[in-house]
Amino acid sequence: MHSNGRSCWITLANKLPNGRLFAVNVRIEPQGGTVTPSNGWLDFNNVDSFLLIITAGTDYLPDAQRSFRTGINPAADCKARGDGLSWSSFDTLKAAPVKDYQRLFNRQSIDLGSSTDVQLAKDTFQRVTDNKTTPDLALYGLYYQFGRYLMISSSRPGSLPANLQGIWNNSNTPPWNRDYHTDINVQMCYWLNDPAGLGETFEPLLTLLESQIPSWRTLTQAKVRKPRTSTPVRGWTVRVSHNIDGGMGWEWVPSGSAWYAWHLWDHYTYTLDQEYLKRVYPL
Repeated sequence: MHSNGRSCWITLANKLPNGRLFAVNVRIEPQGGTVTPSNGWLDFNNVDSFLLIITAGTDYLPDAQRSFRTGINPAADCKARGDGLSWSSFDTLKAAPVKDYQRLFNRQSIDLGSSTDVQLAKDTFQRVTDNKTTPDLALYGLYYQFGRYLMISSSRPGSLPANLQGIWNNSNTPPWNRDYHTDINVQMCYWLNDPAGLGETFEPLLTLLESQIPSWRTLTQAKVRKPRTSTPVRGWTVRVSHNIDGGMGWEWVPSGSAWYAWHLWDHYTYTLDQEYLKRVYPL
């Protein structure tokens, strides 16, 4: 915890039980007055309001050959990213992510019918309930756009792909460890991206698959080759669930690898990108 006499920074850094390094940096910007550390406390002096800028990171690396770790403490990077945000108010700080989001979201509109003014005046929960007996046509289009919103917010280049419960869920111990399930869950998330005009959101899934397949090949060999045959098997397959570190769980799902491969091919049919095809064909 340190201060420049007006603003204050709090940095937390540690190591998880599996050895992964993590860090969180909180930048406190007061509106009027000052914030200073004092004996483990924060002293807010004549502050009208304050803005918290929170950045977080780990040393995760999508590379099996490096054990999925950079080994670099992410604390310095977290602080640098937080300090790199220029702002004069919350609204100006908010403007950048809104512009970034709308660049993708505004590519597509949908009209599946209109709803009455009475229906539109109700809250979403009531509209969903009433739709069971009286169709609320505009609600269907809204639900489709909600799916696009979730994909834009959960899967962007440089991030991990969308997972069970999503990164915005409200629990530190979510069901199924918030991992990736290959028996339909991941696939359902990514059926949407290219038809919805969100091709960039596919990149995180591709990067994750590239990083995991070497481990999956090894595990598939161990399962199929011994003791049945001494001949190496080609390809790879997956179990019901997997994490981001090459591990898998539950039963084998032979169709899971085919499903993943279908996503790789489907993305090509939308882009016709020859360089992309060269990248994914060996997988």
